[in-house]
Amino acid sequence: MSHITKNILRGVIVAAVAIILFVSGVQVGFSYALRNFETIRCSSMEISPKNILQEVSYYRYKNNLGPVVSHDALVKYSSARSEEIIKDFNHKSAGVLPDFNNFIKNNGFSSGIGNTQMGEVIAEGYQNACQVVQGWDKSQTHKDVILNGAYRFGGVGVKYADNRIFVVAVFSN
Repeated sequence: MSHITKNILRGVIVAAVAIILFVSGVQVGFSYALRNFETIRCSSMEISPKNILQEVSYYRYKNNLGPVVSHDALVKYSSARSEEIIKDFNHKSAGVLPDFNNFIKNNGFSSGIGNTQMGEVIAEGYQNACQVVQGWDKSQTHKDVILNGAYRFGGVGVKYADNRIFVVAVFSN
């Protein structure tokens, strides 16, 4: 049995015990199990584009927003941007890629009212997908991007270099 499977099984057992305790009137066990299950869930969530987008959608759900759906053009852009930030960790493209405005015009993004929005968040050095999103939550600017209710589409790029993980997520409407 893999390490991840054992952790998930352990979390399910703890949750089941907590439910039994809750039903029998011991509510402390239930809140403990929920915290423990969240810790186990996050610790086994490797950093991948799919997991980052899933975790962003979960974070948006907890904030009463809809999910973001993967879009091929945004995936392509974020993947190329993740290559760039290995060399220069900032939000300004190194010139290899078109800027956001040209990108959105050339890829048909539109909100239906002639105004397209796009946002980017970047991260480096985290151990799992939950930590990446939790890190973005600690920055008001990044949080504003992730919780922008107009965004419906997303793309995530993940690159590994020098024993570090670099993540770029872009969102648009």
